[in-house]
Amino acid sequence: MNKVVCGKNGRLFLDHDANHVMLQHSGDLTFTAEQLNDWFELLARRANFFQQKNIKFCFLIAPDAQSVFYDELPFEPSLRRPIHDFMERMAPALTEVIHYPLDTLKALRSSNYTVYPKTDTHWSSYSCFKIYQSLQGIIDEEFLSDDEVYFDQINIVGDLGNKVVPERQSSFTVAKVKQQKSQLIFNNGMSVRGRCQIFRNSSAVENGKVCLLFGDSFSYDTLAFFKESYDTFVFCHSASIDYDLISLYKPNVVICEMAERFLLNIPSDNVEFNIAEVFRQKLLLNYSEVEGERIISNINEQASKLSFDEDMIFAHRFIKN
Repeated sequence: MNKVVCGKNGRLFLDHDANHVMLQHSGDLTFTAEQLNDWFELLARRANFFQQKNIKFCFLIAPDAQSVFYDELPFEPSLRRPIHDFMERMAPALTEVIHYPLDTLKALRSSNYTVYPKTDTHWSSYSCFKIYQSLQGIIDEEFLSDDEVYFDQINIVGDLGNKVVPERQSSFTVAKVKQQKSQLIFNNGMSVRGRCQIFRNSSAVENGKVCLLFGDSFSYDTLAFFKESYDTFVFCHSASIDYDLISLYKPNVVICEMAERFLLNIPSDNVEFNIAEVFRQKLLLNYSEVEGERIISNINEQASKLSFDEDMIFAHRFIKN
């Protein structure tokens, strides 16, 4: 079944995916009342937990390309989509912790930069930078200025362009930090779900500012910017929160990011959830023995070079039997 549909102006859209994104935008698929109540309870628990810990918390929803480029869809989109029911149910109690930057992204369409490539489901690096600035402003944290970043235009195939024959490319705006102070010091080597990375600022000190980001692939291009605003920045590709990491790193800020089309799948926040266990299960099921040994060896090598206790503890969780 074709997972790509061609819209107007040469834009490709995801279709026939596991989340039925096109049915969400046609108005044929939405939340049940029970799902909305489950979401409310989940976010309320998270917000209450972090408020008690004096930790800033934000739930970032990455808009679908179908929402930003609604006028380029091959059909008339519904005026009522799942996100509308979601936001209505969360209001007013949880409005302050939810950031759905659709209006920001629509406004960026008039810029000279790519907002969403025509051959990819994700936002561009430029959009990531603008969302990063917006979110950091909302939670009252410092952020990079436009002068500290440069932009470049490249062509990419993308995760939709590679699904058509012949392959198609489109313009993509790259945003790069001119003078990076934060460096990747640990990467567990996992692809997609279960991926974990630690970034440390070159001047990082004990008890400096810490941010934890739990998200999906929409988070990837935001890392380059968020890591520059904190002494320590940790990313986990996960919809669930690993609360052991909260205890370990004692963050100032926790961000949970989720793609709009994923909202119909409500994550579990079991207090026993362990991202390292997700890693080990994927290593066992999805990788050959040789590949697994290589990944573990690489983790051991990285762990031996870590300077901070919490980083070493986290790294060793992935190689613990």
